[in-house]
Amino acid sequence: MRSRRSLFSVFFCLCAALLLAAGCWRAESTAEVAEVDDPDYRKAKEMVRQGRTSEALAAYDRVLVKRGLNKAPETHLDMAIIYQQQVRDYLTAIYHYQKYMAIMRNSPQRAMIEQRIDAAKRDYMSTLPGRPSLDLSGASPDYAETINRLRAQNERLRADLAVAQAAAARVPINTSQQTTGRVVAAENPIVVTSRNTQFSQAAPVATRQPDAQPAAVSQPAPQPQQAAPARRHVVRQGDSLYNIARQHYGSARNAQVDAIVNANRDQLQSRNTPLRVGMELRIP
Repeated sequence: MRSRRSLFSVFFCLCAALLLAAGCWRAESTAEVAEVDDPDYRKAKEMVRQGRTSEALAAYDRVLVKRGLNKAPETHLDMAIIYQQQVRDYLTAIYHYQKYMAIMRNSPQRAMIEQRIDAAKRDYMSTLPGRPSLDLSGASPDYAETINRLRAQNERLRADLAVAQAAAARVPINTSQQTTGRVVAAENPIVVTSRNTQFSQAAPVATRQPDAQPAAVSQPAPQPQQAAPARRHVVRQGDSLYNIARQHYGSARNAQVDAIVNANRDQLQSRNTPLRVGMELRIP
């Protein structure tokens, strides 16, 4: 009886030791790697030095997917600089600058980044028709309200245009058949000669009767083409509207992000609406 108890005690101790070792190994294997030591982050930095901008942005996107949008401040900062200085996508640059500021609230670089945001805003406004100014400090309240309303309307129009362009790109254009007509020529003029005077008198224009055409054969009315079904995207951990747009359109322009927002107004109020894992989005 005593030997059985001893064997049971030994067996229990071995099981406890194995469980403890497995827990330690799992904790060590799942330890989070520092952002700057992430392999994709290092690869992105090397690609930037080599001038491979698109590949660098793709590597940075992988860092955001793995770590989450709120745990990769240095990635946001590097992407903001690339979008501002190389891609010239100022609104996307502002987005990444603001994400960095939200994560690193006490960053010593805060003043410098605020200056970069102001510069990106000025550069963006300079690309708009009329080159409007961002300085509304001396404007009347009514004027400032009008400017803000026009800006919002401009963003909605750009989003609607992006949706229309995406829909038009998927609809094939039917070429209409061209009909050829027959040229009707006048007969040669008749020359009438008198004793003293010779003059030409044009005979009445005789038009050639068109050849008898066969009776038109009734053709069935063309069937309306069915629009291509909308694409769907199920939100995963770490997804953002910008990397979703890049996956489906090949780039992450603000117009494309706004197109996704407009197509999902039942779920997204704006581009800043947080995404939920499992949310199903329509991609126009």
